[in-house]
Amino acid sequence: KKRKRVVMWWGWVLLAACGRGLVAPPMAPMRVTRLELDEARVGDLPESAALLVNAFFPIAAPTVVALLTHRELRRLEQKHGGSDHVQLTAREDGHLVGFVDLELRPNGNEPRPYLSDLAVRPDRRRRGVATQLLDACEHLCQTRFHRSELFLKVDLDNEPALSVYRDRGYSLYAHLPENKATFRKPLP
Repeated sequence: KKRKRVVMWWGWVLLAACGRGLVAPPMAPMRVTRLELDEARVGDLPESAALLVNAFFPIAAPTVVALLTHRELRRLEQKHGGSDHVQLTAREDGHLVGFVDLELRPNGNEPRPYLSDLAVRPDRRRRGVATQLLDACEHLCQTRFHRSELFLKVDLDNEPALSVYRDRGYSLYAHLPENKATFRKPLP
């Protein structure tokens, strides 16, 4: 008697039975139960750099990944610890599952708060990690930077990111070159 087996793979259920594979529809989002958000420490930056490279360049060759991770680490180290900059990590059961950058960027007389590098480990997406990181950034924007709006840049072909941002109240602010745009959210 042949058995069916269920294999989890990136949010899809693959049913294998009698040598034929059947793909079921996507599962409902699963919520993270124990997520800890904290400001990144210097010791968190190597793991954060690797997460960012994995999230934004998932199919790069190993030598390219190593180079990109090294460059990303240097960039994160340069930005770390400034009074106008916050890097947040999200951990689930002690494992890094998300990262985001929040900083004040020059804009004429009044710097603007920008969110960047929002990344969630691929196997932890659609579980509320990005939403919790966005909530934390919006709170810090108001309490630490004393600003009533938050900006971000996004690739216009990144539909998953656009969906999250629009669902959270961000709207198009300006089109940019290279198929990118700035989005803005007024904060209460």
